[in-house]
Amino acid sequence: MPMAERSKKNLPVKRAAVPRRRQTAQTDGRIPRHPVRRMLIALDASPAAACAAEMGFALASRLAASVAMVHVVDSSRIMVGGTPAGVPEAIDDLRSRGRLLCQEMAHSHGWKKYDLFVMVGSPSVEILATAARWKADLLVMGSHGGSRSGRFFLGSNVETVIREAPCPVLAVGPQDCPAPAGMARVRRVRTRR
Repeated sequence: MPMAERSKKNLPVKRAAVPRRRQTAQTDGRIPRHPVRRMLIALDASPAAACAAEMGFALASRLAASVAMVHVVDSSRIMVGGTPAGVPEAIDDLRSRGRLLCQEMAHSHGWKKYDLFVMVGSPSVEILATAARWKADLLVMGSHGGSRSGRFFLGSNVETVIREAPCPVLAVGPQDCPAPAGMARVRRVRTRR
């Protein structure tokens, strides 16, 4: 064999760089590489938020995660008699109602240790700021249900939070909550027709 052929065989072969696959969250029930240790639950007085709280507290219990709740008083919807004179008192009243709502929700789910944030402003802005400031690993919030056409509407605040959140977001709708026994029976009858 000629010397040129031998040297070609001994040369290291350059391999093309293979792009690494991006790791995604596991869906088989195992905890992902970065477990959820800090969970933020966004609450208001809606049924969807109550469902989100139920799911959030249950998940936090299973994962042994710390819990914080955030309630936002939407400042754009506050009007007292058409004048700004009574607005500070109205805001204080709404803040205390929000604090009480969160405390009752935590108590009803058996949580004694939690952080609580009651903010005033735009809901999506304040929720995002709280998630970033508290360094949440998961944000749980309620969303509005679907329409009769089958399309799913999350609501503008939820869509904004999902798009801009510094962590994963679990949007819980009314359809995600277990229905009372009587309601389940009514739904079954309706679907048989």
